[in-house]
Amino acid sequence: ERRPDEKCWAWRSLDLAQNRDPSEIPANRGDHLKRINTGLWGPKYARLCAVSVMEDRGANVQVKDHKAKQIYEVPASQLLPWYEGLLVLDSISRSPMTSLPWFQELSGILVQDRKERRLSSTLYVEKRLLDAAVTGPTTVDSTGTCWQHRRRPLRKELLPPSGADPDGGWFQVDDLLEYLPPWESLVHPKCGLYQEFYLVQWAAPHRSIDYSQMENGSDTQGATWEPDECIPDGLDVLRVKVKQKWLELEQRNRQQRERQEAIKQAKSTRAGAEAHADEPPAKKVRNFNPAALQKLYKDVFRPNVHHGISQGPSSTADEVIKQGWPKKPEDYPDGHTASNPPGFCGECTCMEDWHLGDVPDPNKDYLRNHNRDRTCERIPDGMIYSGTVRRRGTVTGRHYCEPGGGYGRSSPGADLRAALWHASQGLQNALEQVAPSLPLQALREKRGAPIVPCMALWSGQIIPMSPFEEHVGAHGPYIPSQYRLAKDKPAWLGMKASNGSFAINDDELPALMPKKVPGVNVNLVEPDGQQAFASLKVSIDTQVVAHGSGCLDKPTLEVIRALQVVPAPHRALIETRLQPIYDFASRSGKQVHVGTWVKAVSD
Repeated sequence: ERRPDEKCWAWRSLDLAQNRDPSEIPANRGDHLKRINTGLWGPKYARLCAVSVMEDRGANVQVKDHKAKQIYEVPASQLLPWYEGLLVLDSISRSPMTSLPWFQELSGILVQDRKERRLSSTLYVEKRLLDAAVTGPTTVDSTGTCWQHRRRPLRKELLPPSGADPDGGWFQVDDLLEYLPPWESLVHPKCGLYQEFYLVQWAAPHRSIDYSQMENGSDTQGATWEPDECIPDGLDVLRVKVKQKWLELEQRNRQQRERQEAIKQAKSTRAGAEAHADEPPAKKVRNFNPAALQKLYKDVFRPNVHHGISQGPSSTADEVIKQGWPKKPEDYPDGHTASNPPGFCGECTCMEDWHLGDVPDPNKDYLRNHNRDRTCERIPDGMIYSGTVRRRGTVTGRHYCEPGGGYGRSSPGADLRAALWHASQGLQNALEQVAPSLPLQALREKRGAPIVPCMALWSGQIIPMSPFEEHVGAHGPYIPSQYRLAKDKPAWLGMKASNGSFAINDDELPALMPKKVPGVNVNLVEPDGQQAFASLKVSIDTQVVAHGSGCLDKPTLEVIRALQVVPAPHRALIETRLQPIYDFASRSGKQVHVGTWVKAVSD
């Protein structure tokens, strides 16, 4: 459903006389040849118009053109979100079609948006198109459902292969090699439709044919570019796989471009420094021996590193301190530069401690939210009214609340501490039963990302039976700052150091995968990034599905048995956390994703 006044884009003919669908394949051979001869493909066949929604009428939407001020109806499925339309304009700006009159008319919108943010096609594909297909106006899937322009969600399983039927227009496919998002397909010389396009590797006997001279051919032997509506939904698994491959490639290319720009900037800076080589050399930083300092301060994150001040100022007066300030860009130490543009604290609005300047709106009234502020005020008032807390400090001006009657502090007794300790041991045993059989499919999915961090948190956690005992690891448990796989890991297995999620490199997967990949060690690294304080050992099952296929039944029963030693008043809180994986009403476990199970038990 479209909201009134929502900004979006509509596809129209070049003369703005009628709606035109750039994703539609020509109806017959004659229309196809006519469009080829006239070159009416992509941006030369249809144009974008910036519009605002007037009324959502179901299948059609009434919109108002921003420039022509006309009101007309367009198919709801044919409207583009505002961000996606900007990606179309950005793609045209990097193509040889920038001289099109309608693009010149809309290029100002693109320039203005680039000043406010950086457009990211990878982010849009990852968030909006990874589980969707941008297809044609009438695409029928294997169940007989007809989709218009968007089909979601994609199938999670690969349908069994079927025989080819050349007379019916069906040919066998080996793989999908490459992917193009719709805004790139629109300007690609081998595509020209606003659909997602895939480079299809055909099976024998077409695999050995050279299609490079065809209108949709490629340099890869036996492969052609095909629109999404020509590829059945039974290949959705291959769709997702090639999209993820495209995302990784685009991210590597972006990082390479950023490195090249940094090198270019460094060369430019070096050339400027060489041009001033005849000037006096900059002051060198005086070296000193830190060990000779009388007072050193221990680093918060790296206990083996200490800091100190080499020489304090002889006076705290501004005139004395400013004598040592750099007067030229060359006076700055390595790695530091002067402010750009240059300036001084004469009549500026900086936030120095001694010079607040003319700060506009210092209270940031634009952040005020009446509903939120009123809710925040009602919460303590409600607690005071119910007697849960008492208002104190109205005379002294401290204004605080203290617990009301019946909320005195008390430490848990020995029996309760022992019960909680035994329950924690049972939960840890249940997690250890899951670690040897983590499904490979679960590690691929986003829901599997919490598996390693949750298990890592439990690996160093032991609830002491006595309040005088400490957790393992000096007041632990700690969340690792980094997660690293051991060197003996498989070549196709990687890990994101920041969050502990596995990364599967499909290009390195062996042709014959073993049923189990045992003994994968994950090192849990301390904040200094050098030393591992613990390790986690898991095994990967390549045949079990993401929800465990029954392998979670036994650990779930272990969890429920562990809770029986906890007193009933305290058990209710724990059962609330376990509701995502266990139905306490029917006393049966739920079929859930392994990542969901590990997260619930860890919480």
